[in-house]
Amino acid sequence: MFIAPRCRNPLGRQAVVGNGHLPERAVQTGFGAVSVRVPKGRDHSDGGRFNRGVFTSVTELKREIERFIKIHNKELAKPFRWTKDAATIIGAVERAKKALPN
Repeated sequence: MFIAPRCRNPLGRQAVVGNGHLPERAVQTGFGAVSVRVPKGRDHSDGGRFNRGVFTSVTELKREIERFIKIHNKELAKPFRWTKDAATIIGAVERAKKALPN
């Protein structure tokens, strides 16, 4: 997977890892059926802390989720940056409402 080497979790480890491919299947296109194999991947951005069977109590799980959220918000979260002004966005929503059936 081309994205995997660039995505790192807070521990510096690879966040997205390749895991083989899904079964091959045929996709119908304008040119006919095309065989495709979709690569599988796993998200390891949480460092493996939330895998099934890791926690023995709900209290422990809640504490770890809260700790993960704090780390994520402090180190990984980035603010959303608006690229359009409010009038442009509202205008697009109004046009979509008119164009789409109720």
